[in-house]
Amino acid sequence: MVKQLYFLLLLLFPVIVYSSDELLNAVENGDTIFINNYKGDFNETLSQNGETALLVAAYLNKIDVVKALINLKVDIEAEDSGGNNALIYASKEGNTEILKMLLKAKANVNKYNKQGITPLITASFYGKRV
Repeated sequence: MVKQLYFLLLLLFPVIVYSSDELLNAVENGDTIFINNYKGDFNETLSQNGETALLVAAYLNKIDVVKALINLKVDIEAEDSGGNNALIYASKEGNTEILKMLLKAKANVNKYNKQGITPLITASFYGKRV
């Protein structure tokens, strides 16, 4: 009976379910159409290091993806297993446009990771001007 009810609900209310691998691929490829239509949890981890879609997008300099994710109200303070947030990832890459978007969205510029490193220290260490 439960199976029949489940299938009936799927017929009446179709939902497209995507895996986290598909979300990761969309972020890597800059597929904002997929991202804007994604119904899953953007804050779930996509790697063994605990990286979320926003962290991956910041690291890969995917400006349009970061913008879409911020507009979708993802957790801008999400951290990987080392305590690194999107500001630290963007600082490492020196992407000032992503940094500005994150700061405008109220990301904490003074947040530090588990090693006590802040985004500014990260940018300085990697020789980036931010």
